Amino acid sequence: MKNEAVGKHKPRAKKGTAEKHEPPVTACQPRTVILASAVSGILVGFLILYFHLFNYIFINYLLSERVTFINWYPATFEFLNRLSGIFVLTLSVAYLLYALFWKETIDSFLTNHYRRLLILLISGIGILAIFVCVNKIIHLDEIEHMHSAWYIKNGYIPYRDFFEHHNPLLWYLLLPFLYLSGDSVNTLLIARLFMFCITLGIIYCTYLIASTVSNSKETGLVSVLLMFSTVLLMEKVIEIRPDVPQVLFGMISVYFLIRFSRNRRNNYMFLSGFSAAISFLFLQKAIFLLVAYGVILAYGIFKRDVSGKNILCFMGGLLVPLLSYGAYLLMTGSLHDYFQTNWQLNWHFLGSRAITANPLRTLSDSLGSGRITVKPSRTLSGSLIPNLPFWILAVSSVFYLMLKKDICKEIKFVVIIGLVQITSLSLYSVTFKHYYLFSVCLFSVSGAFFLTKILDAGKIIITHRVALSVAILLWAVPFLLIDNLNSNRFQLEKIKYVLSMTKDTDLVYDGANNFNLFRHDLHYFWFQLVQMKSYNEQNGNRFGDYDGCSLIRAKRPKIINELHIDVNSCGLDALYDKTKYPGVYIRKEPDSNAR
Repeated sequence: MKNEAVGKHKPRAKKGTAEKHEPPVTACQPRTVILASAVSGILVGFLILYFHLFNYIFINYLLSERVTFINWYPATFEFLNRLSGIFVLTLSVAYLLYALFWKETIDSFLTNHYRRLLILLISGIGILAIFVCVNKIIHLDEIEHMHSAWYIKNGYIPYRDFFEHHNPLLWYLLLPFLYLSGDSVNTLLIARLFMFCITLGIIYCTYLIASTVSNSKETGLVSVLLMFSTVLLMEKVIEIRPDVPQVLFGMISVYFLIRFSRNRRNNYMFLSGFSAAISFLFLQKAIFLLVAYGVILAYGIFKRDVSGKNILCFMGGLLVPLLSYGAYLLMTGSLHDYFQTNWQLNWHFLGSRAITANPLRTLSDSLGSGRITVKPSRTLSGSLIPNLPFWILAVSSVFYLMLKKDICKEIKFVVIIGLVQITSLSLYSVTFKHYYLFSVCLFSVSGAFFLTKILDAGKIIITHRVALSVAILLWAVPFLLIDNLNSNRFQLEKIKYVLSMTKDTDLVYDGANNFNLFRHDLHYFWFQLVQMKSYNEQNGNRFGDYDGCSLIRAKRPKIINELHIDVNSCGLDALYDKTKYPGVYIRKEPDSNAR
């Protein structure tokens, strides 16, 4: 009888096991949470559509950009608000249908294709980034660096023959495009696409670092996803500026340092130092990476993880490019000018007023989107909200990773370098968005590491991870669309006009770096005229006799800009006619000047 009873209960054993694995109470909890989340999402979607909740956010983001939007209307933000509401409704309804009808089927599909889906999501936002790259308004810094590269192409020596206050490697990197495309506006767009290719290199390095420190490809993909969701990064990393390759080689250097920590091979130390030096040759801010390395290597020496031979290998890689560049400056006779413009002048203009700065200001400043001197309300709505997923994960990861003891030291290296980068910004009296690119990449690694650890600890299934990834990426889409709507068409037309109305031998007075890409200027200080006073104070009043009005009357440039001059009070209205572009004047023909 006992055996028969056992035999009768055999078919029920499997059912009993299932009930033990997923008891009724706990089994209903996930579905209850999913249903509650879906209903809440539907409610939020209707609230967004009815009360226009995102209009204010989008308008404040626009105002925080501190640029002139040429083509935008209030209806634009209403459309984006509706689009956001529809997105929320669609995802919430899909989540509801998933919980009610298709849970097992969708769970199985997403589990089998999880990584492919992450790559697909990243590719989708990447395509949007390409459109932003082509259409986004051209920053003044981009014209500056293209014009500096053009000067080098024409045989001029940086710092000695024309004013610049950045390290020079980007300009040499742009030379092939100038030789291939010539003095054309297309060169500017091609260079932007090249910057996007460098961005892909940054993304790959971020993936390598994240997957190496975590031993997880998922963490690597999540770090890339987090980067693409950070509007602060995506709108600046596609611009023609030295910060982009500086970040690339900085990330390469960090990767080799991590490889050294894992494998103890000296060639990785050499490559880490070499990459850090190349990063510096693109931009001086890379010196803060060396400061972070000093902290990390000093700790390694204290713990006897780093030997003198390791340090020598690192220094060897670091000094080879730096000494080579120093020799170049000596041979071209530009060493003194380089020191004056790139270090002394920059410190006087950007950093000297920040000696007593409060370091706690740095974190709040990093939420800003233009210059730091913006209203707190504009700062909050202008950049905290567009980059909300990133900032939540970045700040959480710092506390989690630095306080948790059983975490690999390599991820702590990443956090330390990121903290040094952020803290270093307190030395500047003003900061701009692109100052944060390196920090964003590093904290994308730590944020992804933290997020996957939390998801693994909570045993979150793949479906919910995919839903979270979609939500993080979609958060950034409206703000990237706003950047895409801020078209560069008007700027390109103005640059084309200047090129079409001038010859190679004509002079142009821009007064800044607004439209003069490929024509000669009137003076050593062809832009940043606001720094001339500081420069004169440090150089015996070298250009103390500078007078823009007299210079224009003497050299008669074909095109002038009214920036820093008053055309009427200078008497230039008799020599120049207005063009259809505000503030831009063209020289009158001789017969029209005859009186």
